[in-house]
Amino acid sequence: MNGKAEIGLRPGHHLIEVKARGETVDHWEFDAKPGATLSRAFTVKAAGESARKSSSHTAAWLVTGVGGATLVAGGIVGAMTLGKVTRFPTAARTIGVRRPMP
Repeated sequence: MNGKAEIGLRPGHHLIEVKARGETVDHWEFDAKPGATLSRAFTVKAAGESARKSSSHTAAWLVTGVGGATLVAGGIVGAMTLGKVTRFPTAARTIGVRRPMP
């Protein structure tokens, strides 16, 4: 909104929040006296200034994706290793390897 806006309020304590793009960008807390006129200027940042926030979301999703891919790769390598470990005694007997006696 550009320009001025006048609103009438009852006397007492008030909190006015200015929101832009779903976020609170400024607020004003005050006590209104009967018959008083108060004014306050609010500043809302331009749309380009919120680009930094969206790039941090991109980084978070990138880190999450890399972490998920690492977990999947670890599971595959672990399953392959477990398969080889369980097949080792059979393979060792076929080539004549024996366990030492304790």
